[in-house]
Amino acid sequence: MKKPRCVICGRKLKNEFCPQCGWQERYTSAANQEQQVVPPREKRKKTTIIWTMLTIFLIALPVLVNSSPLQLLIPAIRQQQVITSVPEYVYENASRELPATGSAVEVTLAEGNYIVGIDIAEGVYQASVTESMANIDLEDEANQIEFFSWLHEDSEMDPAYLENVRLYQGAILCIETGEIKFTSSNAQVESLQTLAQNQELETYYVEDGAVAGVDFPPGTYDITVSGKGYGMVSVSYHNRNENALGFSDIMGADEDELKVFRNVEFPKGTLLEISDVEISLVPSVRNSLER
Repeated sequence: MKKPRCVICGRKLKNEFCPQCGWQERYTSAANQEQQVVPPREKRKKTTIIWTMLTIFLIALPVLVNSSPLQLLIPAIRQQQVITSVPEYVYENASRELPATGSAVEVTLAEGNYIVGIDIAEGVYQASVTESMANIDLEDEANQIEFFSWLHEDSEMDPAYLENVRLYQGAILCIETGEIKFTSSNAQVESLQTLAQNQELETYYVEDGAVAGVDFPPGTYDITVSGKGYGMVSVSYHNRNENALGFSDIMGADEDELKVFRNVEFPKGTLLEISDVEISLVPSVRNSLER
């Protein structure tokens, strides 16, 4: 299941703390709750000064924002804050450098779970949004790489593309929203592994509480909206420490809602929880359950 995410930047939290922007779920601790005692007269004086400064600022703000120099400066400041390349520190624990030469490739991936070396070749990529919005979530335990970012076609705060996206063999690439085009000039195509085609060909129409191995065969499936509705769909594993490619998100039948999420692994005993939406399991092209 999904880890909790930061409400500011969307990055997965570690121990209730965001490693990217520093936001923390719990702002106070026993130590922080100890406040310095301020005499009432001094406290009123400080409060008056603060409110006076705030009032002046609020009165002056419209004038400042509408001034020509500031109007020119604001977009420049925002542009400087937009990260268009994955920072080098993300890869500081990588065990090796990726080869400098390889094949030129262009691969487009939509919502789903993908394995580097199987679904996309190892290499250094540029990731570009193909529609209005998408996100990229990269996890590589072997090289201690974890990176999350939104991509927007027209945004002052998020990039439309990312350079320096390093994909190592075995890393997990998850696209939860939208579609992303990956372009590389050093893709290690010759190292791509081919998994056996999925032997399961039947589509299963499932309801809330369906269990892999009981209501449908274990395997790798594309979770697909098959009818009306809008609601939460979540995959829960019998063994919480199971290293499987899961899913937990809202799906729906309307035009702008998520209708298909690809390559979800269902080991025996996996529970599928469905709320207010009709779902079917369509066998994925390849079965990565025993990779």
